[in-house]
Amino acid sequence: MEEVKEDLRALLISASNGLSIQQLDKDYYNITGSNIPYGRFGYSSLHLFLKSIPDALSIVGHGKYATAYPVVTRETEHIDFMVQKQRKPTKKRPRFRYKALDGEVDSSDSSQYTINKLNEERMWNPPVPQKTKSKKSDSDYSVPSLPSTIPESFPGEAIPDIDSENEIFYTGYPLDALRRSTDIHFHERVSDIIQPINGFYPVKITHIRTPYKFWFTLQFEGQHNELKEELQDFYEQLDDDELLLPEIDIKTKRVCAARFKGIWCRAEIVSDEPNSDGDFKVFRLDQGDIVHVNPKFMKYLMKQFGKIPRQVYRGRLAYVKPKRMRWSKSASEKFEEITNGCILYAKIEHFDPDDQCHYLSLLHTYTEKDVDIGQYLAVKCHDVGLTENVQGKQSLALKIPTFYMLEHGLTPLSSEFDY
Repeated sequence: MEEVKEDLRALLISASNGLSIQQLDKDYYNITGSNIPYGRFGYSSLHLFLKSIPDALSIVGHGKYATAYPVVTRETEHIDFMVQKQRKPTKKRPRFRYKALDGEVDSSDSSQYTINKLNEERMWNPPVPQKTKSKKSDSDYSVPSLPSTIPESFPGEAIPDIDSENEIFYTGYPLDALRRSTDIHFHERVSDIIQPINGFYPVKITHIRTPYKFWFTLQFEGQHNELKEELQDFYEQLDDDELLLPEIDIKTKRVCAARFKGIWCRAEIVSDEPNSDGDFKVFRLDQGDIVHVNPKFMKYLMKQFGKIPRQVYRGRLAYVKPKRMRWSKSASEKFEEITNGCILYAKIEHFDPDDQCHYLSLLHTYTEKDVDIGQYLAVKCHDVGLTENVQGKQSLALKIPTFYMLEHGLTPLSSEFDY
Protein backbone atom coordinates (compact mmCIF):
# COMPACT_ATOMS: atom_id res chain seq x y z
CA MET A 1 0.00 0.00 0.00
CA GLU A 2 2.89 2.39 0.72
CA GLU A 3 3.97 2.25 -2.91
CA VAL A 4 0.43 3.12 -4.05
CA LYS A 5 0.25 6.02 -1.59
CA GLU A 6 3.57 7.42 -2.77
CA ASP A 7 2.42 7.27 -6.40
CA LEU A 8 -0.84 9.03 -5.56
CA ARG A 9 0.91 11.72 -3.52
CA ALA A 10 3.36 12.36 -6.37
CA LEU A 11 0.55 12.71 -8.91
CA LEU A 12 -1.32 15.18 -6.71
CA ILE A 13 1.76 17.28 -5.94
CA SER A 14 2.54 17.58 -9.67
CA ALA A 15 -1.05 18.71 -10.35
CA SER A 16 -0.66 21.66 -7.90
CA ASN A 17 -4.43 22.36 -7.78
CA GLY A 18 -5.77 18.94 -6.84
CA LEU A 19 -7.51 16.34 -9.01
CA SER A 20 -10.96 14.86 -9.14
CA ILE A 21 -10.93 11.23 -8.07
CA GLN A 22 -11.82 10.16 -11.63
CA GLN A 23 -8.88 12.14 -13.07
CA LEU A 24 -6.58 10.80 -10.36
CA ASP A 25 -7.59 7.23 -11.26
CA LYS A 26 -7.01 7.98 -14.96
CA ASP A 27 -3.56 9.51 -14.33
CA TYR A 28 -2.63 6.54 -12.13
CA TYR A 29 -3.63 4.21 -14.97
CA ASN A 30 -1.49 6.18 -17.43
CA ILE A 31 1.68 5.73 -15.34
CA THR A 32 1.14 2.21 -13.96
CA GLY A 33 -1.03 0.50 -16.57
CA SER A 34 -3.80 -0.31 -14.08
CA ASN A 35 -6.47 1.52 -12.12
CA ILE A 36 -6.05 2.30 -8.43
CA PRO A 37 -6.33 -1.16 -6.80
CA TYR A 38 -8.75 -0.30 -3.98
CA GLY A 39 -10.32 -3.77 -4.12
CA ARG A 40 -6.97 -5.36 -3.26
CA PHE A 41 -7.06 -3.60 0.10
CA GLY A 42 -10.62 -4.65 0.89
CA TYR A 43 -12.54 -1.50 -0.09
CA SER A 44 -15.76 -1.53 -2.12
CA SER A 45 -15.20 1.86 -3.78
CA LEU A 46 -12.35 4.15 -4.77
CA HIS A 47 -13.78 6.99 -2.67
CA LEU A 48 -13.68 4.93 0.54
CA PHE A 49 -10.12 3.81 -0.14
CA LEU A 50 -8.86 7.35 -0.71
CA LYS A 51 -10.48 8.54 2.51
CA SER A 52 -8.71 5.74 4.39
CA ILE A 53 -5.22 7.13 3.62
CA PRO A 54 -5.29 10.64 5.18
CA ASP A 55 -1.52 10.55 5.62
CA ALA A 56 -1.12 10.65 1.81
CA LEU A 57 -4.01 12.78 0.61
CA SER A 58 -7.19 14.57 1.67
CA ILE A 59 -10.62 14.45 0.05
CA VAL A 60 -12.83 17.52 -0.25
CA GLY A 61 -16.43 16.98 -1.36
CA HIS A 62 -18.41 13.83 -1.98
CA GLY A 63 -19.22 11.48 -4.83
CA LYS A 64 -18.53 12.78 -8.34
CA TYR A 65 -17.61 16.21 -6.97
CA ALA A 66 -14.88 14.94 -4.66
CA THR A 67 -11.42 16.42 -5.20
CA ALA A 68 -8.16 14.98 -3.87
CA TYR A 69 -5.27 17.12 -2.52
CA PRO A 70 -1.81 15.98 -1.46
CA VAL A 71 -0.68 15.84 2.15
CA VAL A 72 2.81 17.36 2.05
CA THR A 73 5.44 15.73 4.28
CA ARG A 74 8.91 16.96 5.21
CA GLU A 75 10.39 14.72 2.52
CA THR A 76 8.11 16.11 -0.22
CA GLU A 77 7.91 19.72 0.96
CA HIS A 78 10.66 20.90 -1.38
CA ILE A 79 8.90 19.30 -4.39
CA ASP A 80 5.64 21.03 -3.57
CA PHE A 81 7.51 24.33 -3.16
CA MET A 82 9.09 24.01 -6.61
CA VAL A 83 5.75 23.14 -8.25
CA GLN A 84 4.04 26.15 -6.70
CA LYS A 85 6.87 28.40 -7.90
CA GLN A 86 6.50 27.31 -11.50
CA ARG A 87 5.51 30.13 -13.83
CA LYS A 88 4.25 30.08 -17.35
CA PRO A 89 6.88 31.43 -19.78
CA THR A 90 6.13 34.95 -20.96
CA LYS A 91 6.44 35.82 -24.62
CA LYS A 92 8.82 38.63 -25.54
CA ARG A 93 7.14 41.50 -27.27
CA PRO A 94 8.48 42.08 -30.77
CA ARG A 95 10.28 45.27 -31.58
CA PHE A 96 7.87 47.66 -33.29
CA ARG A 97 8.68 49.08 -36.67
CA TYR A 98 7.02 52.22 -37.94
CA LYS A 99 6.58 53.46 -41.44
CA ALA A 100 8.49 56.72 -41.41
CA LEU A 101 8.03 59.49 -43.95
CA ASP A 102 11.32 58.58 -45.60
CA GLY A 103 11.10 54.79 -45.24
CA GLU A 104 11.07 52.06 -42.59
CA VAL A 105 12.79 52.95 -39.32
CA ASP A 106 13.67 50.82 -36.26
CA SER A 107 11.82 51.93 -33.11
CA SER A 108 15.07 51.65 -31.13
CA ASP A 109 16.47 54.63 -33.07
CA SER A 110 15.73 57.59 -30.78
CA SER A 111 16.56 60.11 -33.51
CA GLN A 112 13.47 59.04 -35.39
CA TYR A 113 11.17 59.14 -32.34
CA THR A 114 9.36 62.30 -33.37
CA ILE A 115 8.71 61.01 -36.89
CA ASN A 116 7.55 57.64 -35.56
CA LYS A 117 5.23 59.29 -33.06
CA LEU A 118 3.66 61.47 -35.73
CA ASN A 119 3.11 58.51 -38.04
CA GLU A 120 1.60 56.50 -35.19
CA GLU A 121 -0.83 59.32 -34.35
CA ARG A 122 -1.80 59.65 -37.99
CA MET A 123 -2.42 55.92 -38.19
CA TRP A 124 -4.66 55.64 -35.11
CA ASN A 125 -6.11 59.16 -34.97
CA PRO A 126 -6.88 60.28 -38.52
CA PRO A 127 -8.07 63.89 -38.86
CA VAL A 128 -11.82 64.33 -38.64
CA PRO A 129 -13.32 66.55 -41.33
CA GLN A 130 -14.95 69.66 -39.88
CA LYS A 131 -18.57 70.34 -40.65
CA THR A 132 -19.57 73.84 -41.58
CA LYS A 133 -22.59 75.22 -39.82
CA SER A 134 -25.33 76.78 -41.87
CA LYS A 135 -28.46 78.47 -40.72
CA LYS A 136 -31.75 77.13 -41.89
CA SER A 137 -34.93 79.04 -42.20
CA ASP A 138 -38.23 77.78 -40.93
CA SER A 139 -39.23 76.93 -44.47
CA ASP A 140 -36.47 74.32 -44.69
CA TYR A 141 -38.24 72.08 -42.20
CA SER A 142 -41.33 70.09 -43.15
CA VAL A 143 -43.80 68.94 -40.51
CA PRO A 144 -45.61 65.67 -41.39
CA SER A 145 -49.34 65.79 -41.27
CA LEU A 146 -50.98 63.57 -38.64
CA PRO A 147 -54.07 61.47 -39.35
CA SER A 148 -57.30 62.78 -37.93
CA THR A 149 -57.98 59.39 -36.28
CA ILE A 150 -55.59 56.82 -34.82
CA PRO A 151 -56.30 53.23 -35.93
CA GLU A 152 -57.16 50.75 -33.19
CA SER A 153 -54.70 48.14 -34.47
CA PHE A 154 -51.55 48.15 -36.54
CA PRO A 155 -50.28 45.48 -38.93
CA GLY A 156 -47.68 43.31 -37.24
CA GLU A 157 -46.57 43.54 -33.63
CA ALA A 158 -44.03 45.92 -32.13
CA ILE A 159 -43.12 43.50 -29.33
CA PRO A 160 -42.80 39.75 -30.14
CA ASP A 161 -44.58 37.12 -28.10
CA ILE A 162 -42.49 35.65 -25.28
CA ASP A 163 -41.10 32.33 -26.44
CA SER A 164 -39.67 29.94 -23.90
CA GLU A 165 -37.34 28.56 -26.59
CA ASN A 166 -35.90 32.04 -27.23
CA GLU A 167 -33.33 32.79 -24.57
CA ILE A 168 -33.23 36.47 -25.58
CA PHE A 169 -36.82 37.18 -24.57
CA TYR A 170 -37.61 34.41 -22.07
CA THR A 171 -36.08 34.97 -18.63
CA GLY A 172 -38.04 32.52 -16.48
CA TYR A 173 -35.61 29.62 -16.86
CA PRO A 174 -33.13 29.41 -13.95
CA LEU A 175 -29.57 30.21 -14.98
CA ASP A 176 -28.18 27.27 -13.02
CA ALA A 177 -30.54 24.71 -14.61
CA LEU A 178 -29.86 22.49 -17.63
CA ARG A 179 -31.99 22.75 -20.75
CA ARG A 180 -31.26 19.84 -23.10
CA SER A 181 -29.91 16.31 -22.83
CA THR A 182 -26.95 17.33 -25.00
CA ASP A 183 -25.75 19.35 -21.99
CA ILE A 184 -25.07 16.02 -20.26
CA HIS A 185 -21.97 14.24 -21.53
CA PHE A 186 -22.48 10.80 -23.03
CA HIS A 187 -19.79 8.13 -23.51
CA GLU A 188 -20.79 6.13 -26.57
CA ARG A 189 -18.42 3.23 -25.86
CA VAL A 190 -17.82 1.49 -22.58
CA SER A 191 -14.15 1.00 -23.47
CA ASP A 192 -13.71 4.79 -23.54
CA ILE A 193 -14.26 4.86 -19.77
CA ILE A 194 -12.65 1.82 -18.21
CA GLN A 195 -10.89 -1.37 -19.16
CA PRO A 196 -12.46 -4.82 -18.60
CA ILE A 197 -11.46 -7.29 -15.91
CA ASN A 198 -10.17 -10.45 -17.60
CA GLY A 199 -12.06 -9.43 -20.71
CA PHE A 200 -15.43 -8.90 -18.96
CA TYR A 201 -17.38 -5.94 -17.60
CA PRO A 202 -19.76 -6.28 -14.65
CA VAL A 203 -23.07 -4.88 -15.89
CA LYS A 204 -26.71 -4.64 -14.90
CA ILE A 205 -29.51 -4.52 -17.44
CA THR A 206 -31.92 -1.69 -16.62
CA HIS A 207 -34.48 -2.00 -19.42
CA ILE A 208 -35.30 -4.58 -22.11
CA ARG A 209 -37.27 -4.19 -25.30
CA THR A 210 -35.99 -7.34 -27.01
CA PRO A 211 -32.71 -9.32 -26.84
CA TYR A 212 -31.55 -7.04 -29.67
CA LYS A 213 -32.48 -3.83 -27.89
CA PHE A 214 -31.74 -3.33 -24.21
CA TRP A 215 -29.97 -0.82 -21.96
CA PHE A 216 -27.37 -1.55 -19.31
CA THR A 217 -25.15 0.19 -16.75
CA LEU A 218 -21.63 -0.55 -15.57
CA GLN A 219 -21.28 -1.78 -12.01
CA PHE A 220 -17.77 -0.48 -11.27
CA GLU A 221 -17.58 1.49 -8.02
CA GLY A 222 -21.37 1.83 -7.82
CA GLN A 223 -21.51 5.04 -9.91
CA HIS A 224 -25.17 4.49 -10.68
CA ASN A 225 -26.12 4.23 -7.00
CA GLU A 226 -24.10 7.33 -6.07
CA LEU A 227 -25.96 9.41 -8.65
CA LYS A 228 -29.34 8.17 -7.42
CA GLU A 229 -28.44 9.01 -3.83
CA GLU A 230 -27.29 12.53 -4.72
CA LEU A 231 -30.45 13.23 -6.74
CA GLN A 232 -32.64 11.81 -3.98
CA ASP A 233 -30.95 13.83 -1.23
CA PHE A 234 -31.17 17.10 -3.17
CA TYR A 235 -34.75 16.96 -4.48
CA GLU A 236 -36.43 15.31 -1.51
CA GLN A 237 -35.53 18.23 0.76
CA LEU A 238 -37.18 20.78 -1.58
CA ASP A 239 -40.69 22.14 -1.03
CA ASP A 240 -43.39 20.90 -3.40
CA ASP A 241 -43.39 24.07 -5.50
CA GLU A 242 -39.64 24.72 -5.28
CA LEU A 243 -37.90 24.42 -8.70
CA LEU A 244 -41.19 23.05 -10.07
CA LEU A 245 -41.22 22.94 -13.88
CA PRO A 246 -44.00 25.27 -15.14
CA GLU A 247 -46.20 24.31 -18.07
CA ILE A 248 -44.38 26.76 -20.37
CA ASP A 249 -41.15 24.79 -19.86
CA ILE A 250 -42.61 21.30 -20.43
CA LYS A 251 -41.24 21.01 -23.96
CA THR A 252 -39.86 18.09 -25.94
CA LYS A 253 -36.07 17.64 -25.78
CA ARG A 254 -35.95 19.51 -22.47
CA VAL A 255 -34.31 17.78 -19.49
CA CYS A 256 -35.73 17.70 -16.01
CA ALA A 257 -35.56 15.90 -12.70
CA ALA A 258 -38.50 13.48 -12.63
CA ARG A 259 -39.86 11.46 -9.72
CA PHE A 260 -41.05 7.99 -10.71
CA LYS A 261 -42.17 5.43 -8.12
CA GLY A 262 -40.65 7.58 -5.38
CA ILE A 263 -37.21 7.81 -7.02
CA TRP A 264 -35.78 10.98 -8.57
CA CYS A 265 -33.93 10.60 -11.87
CA ARG A 266 -32.57 12.63 -14.77
CA ALA A 267 -35.01 12.60 -17.68
CA GLU A 268 -35.68 14.06 -21.11
CA ILE A 269 -39.22 15.13 -21.99
CA VAL A 270 -40.29 13.27 -25.15
CA SER A 271 -43.90 14.48 -25.35
CA ASP A 272 -45.41 17.82 -24.39
CA GLU A 273 -48.95 16.47 -24.74
CA PRO A 274 -50.30 14.92 -21.51
CA ASN A 275 -52.26 11.68 -21.50
CA SER A 276 -55.77 11.30 -20.08
CA ASP A 277 -54.34 11.29 -16.54
CA GLY A 278 -52.42 14.52 -17.12
CA ASP A 279 -49.01 12.74 -17.15
CA PHE A 280 -46.16 13.39 -19.58
CA LYS A 281 -43.81 10.91 -21.27
CA VAL A 282 -40.16 11.21 -20.26
CA PHE A 283 -37.08 9.16 -21.16
CA ARG A 284 -35.00 8.29 -18.10
CA LEU A 285 -31.43 9.07 -19.17
CA ASP A 286 -29.75 6.70 -16.70
CA GLN A 287 -32.22 3.80 -16.99
CA GLY A 288 -33.08 3.69 -20.70
CA ASP A 289 -36.87 3.47 -20.41
CA ILE A 290 -39.82 5.76 -21.06
CA VAL A 291 -42.30 6.35 -18.24
CA HIS A 292 -45.26 8.61 -17.52
CA VAL A 293 -44.72 11.28 -14.85
CA ASN A 294 -47.16 13.74 -13.31
CA PRO A 295 -46.06 17.40 -13.77
CA LYS A 296 -46.11 17.98 -10.00
CA PHE A 297 -43.12 15.59 -9.87
CA MET A 298 -41.13 17.35 -12.61
CA LYS A 299 -38.54 19.90 -11.51
CA TYR A 300 -35.68 21.82 -13.09
CA LEU A 301 -32.50 19.72 -13.39
CA MET A 302 -29.66 21.72 -11.88
CA LYS A 303 -26.29 22.03 -13.62
CA GLN A 304 -24.47 20.26 -10.82
CA PHE A 305 -26.11 17.02 -12.01
CA GLY A 306 -25.00 17.57 -15.58
CA LYS A 307 -21.34 17.03 -14.73
CA ILE A 308 -21.93 13.29 -14.38
CA PRO A 309 -22.05 11.48 -17.76
CA ARG A 310 -25.09 9.42 -18.66
CA GLN A 311 -24.91 6.05 -16.94
CA VAL A 312 -26.77 3.88 -19.46
CA TYR A 313 -25.52 2.25 -22.67
CA ARG A 314 -27.17 0.48 -25.59
CA GLY A 315 -26.82 -3.30 -25.80
CA ARG A 316 -27.63 -6.20 -28.12
CA LEU A 317 -27.18 -9.92 -27.50
CA ALA A 318 -24.52 -11.42 -29.78
CA TYR A 319 -24.53 -14.79 -31.60
CA VAL A 320 -28.31 -15.33 -31.31
CA LYS A 321 -31.21 -14.80 -33.71
CA PRO A 322 -34.98 -15.17 -33.76
CA LYS A 323 -36.23 -17.94 -36.03
CA ARG A 324 -39.17 -15.81 -37.05
CA MET A 325 -39.36 -12.34 -38.56
CA ARG A 326 -39.39 -10.67 -35.13
CA TRP A 327 -38.54 -11.52 -31.55
CA SER A 328 -41.45 -13.22 -29.83
CA LYS A 329 -42.88 -11.82 -26.64
CA SER A 330 -42.05 -15.07 -24.83
CA ALA A 331 -38.35 -14.85 -25.84
CA SER A 332 -38.09 -11.26 -24.58
CA GLU A 333 -39.82 -12.22 -21.32
CA LYS A 334 -37.47 -15.19 -20.82
CA PHE A 335 -34.48 -12.89 -21.43
CA GLU A 336 -35.82 -10.45 -18.85
CA GLU A 337 -36.51 -13.24 -16.37
CA ILE A 338 -32.92 -14.53 -16.26
CA THR A 339 -31.31 -11.06 -16.21
CA ASN A 340 -33.69 -9.20 -13.88
CA GLY A 341 -31.84 -7.61 -10.94
CA CYS A 342 -28.64 -9.60 -11.53
CA ILE A 343 -25.10 -8.38 -12.00
CA LEU A 344 -23.96 -10.07 -15.21
CA TYR A 345 -20.55 -10.31 -16.84
CA ALA A 346 -20.45 -8.93 -20.37
CA LYS A 347 -17.87 -9.38 -23.09
CA ILE A 348 -18.01 -6.82 -25.88
CA GLU A 349 -17.88 -8.77 -29.12
CA HIS A 350 -18.55 -5.86 -31.46
CA PHE A 351 -19.45 -2.16 -31.41
CA ASP A 352 -21.64 -0.47 -34.00
CA PRO A 353 -20.67 3.24 -34.10
CA ASP A 354 -23.67 4.20 -36.24
CA ASP A 355 -26.17 2.80 -33.74
CA GLN A 356 -23.86 3.33 -30.73
CA CYS A 357 -24.69 -0.24 -29.74
CA HIS A 358 -22.58 -2.89 -27.95
CA TYR A 359 -22.94 -6.50 -29.10
CA LEU A 360 -22.52 -8.51 -25.91
CA SER A 361 -21.99 -12.06 -24.76
CA LEU A 362 -23.54 -12.31 -21.29
CA LEU A 363 -22.70 -14.69 -18.44
CA HIS A 364 -24.99 -15.38 -15.50
CA THR A 365 -22.88 -16.46 -12.49
CA TYR A 366 -25.51 -16.85 -9.78
CA THR A 367 -25.79 -20.61 -10.25
CA GLU A 368 -23.32 -23.41 -9.56
CA LYS A 369 -22.24 -23.31 -13.19
CA ASP A 370 -21.88 -20.15 -15.25
CA VAL A 371 -24.70 -19.79 -17.78
CA ASP A 372 -24.25 -18.29 -21.24
CA ILE A 373 -27.50 -16.37 -21.68
CA GLY A 374 -27.53 -16.71 -25.47
CA GLN A 375 -27.29 -20.49 -25.25
CA TYR A 376 -29.86 -20.50 -22.46
CA LEU A 377 -32.41 -18.72 -24.67
CA ALA A 378 -31.73 -21.11 -27.55
CA VAL A 379 -32.49 -24.08 -25.25
CA LYS A 380 -35.50 -22.62 -23.43
CA CYS A 381 -37.21 -20.91 -26.39
CA HIS A 382 -38.13 -22.92 -29.48
CA ASP A 383 -38.11 -19.79 -31.65
CA VAL A 384 -34.54 -18.70 -30.76
CA GLY A 385 -31.43 -20.03 -32.48
CA LEU A 386 -27.66 -19.62 -32.34
CA THR A 387 -25.49 -18.25 -35.15
CA GLU A 388 -21.79 -17.83 -35.85
CA ASN A 389 -22.44 -14.26 -36.97
CA VAL A 390 -21.77 -11.90 -34.06
CA GLN A 391 -24.45 -9.52 -35.34
CA GLY A 392 -27.06 -12.25 -35.46
CA LYS A 393 -29.91 -11.71 -37.88
CA GLN A 394 -30.09 -8.49 -39.88
CA SER A 395 -33.43 -7.41 -41.30
CA LEU A 396 -35.51 -4.27 -41.50
CA ALA A 397 -38.18 -5.81 -39.27
CA LEU A 398 -35.58 -6.26 -36.51
CA LYS A 399 -34.03 -2.81 -36.95
CA ILE A 400 -37.36 -1.03 -36.57
CA PRO A 401 -38.01 0.52 -34.13
CA THR A 402 -34.49 1.87 -33.73
CA PHE A 403 -32.86 2.85 -30.44
CA TYR A 404 -33.41 6.50 -31.37
CA MET A 405 -37.12 5.96 -31.97
CA LEU A 406 -37.50 4.14 -28.66
CA GLU A 407 -35.60 6.76 -26.68
CA HIS A 408 -37.58 9.66 -28.15
CA GLY A 409 -41.05 8.19 -27.71
CA LEU A 410 -41.68 7.70 -31.41
CA THR A 411 -43.09 4.17 -30.89
CA PRO A 412 -45.58 2.68 -28.41
CA LEU A 413 -44.34 1.51 -25.04
CA SER A 414 -43.58 -2.19 -24.53
CA SER A 415 -46.98 -2.74 -22.94
CA GLU A 416 -48.62 -1.23 -26.03
CA PHE A 417 -46.39 -2.90 -28.62
CA ASP A 418 -47.72 -5.78 -30.69
CA TYR A 419 -45.00 -8.39 -31.03
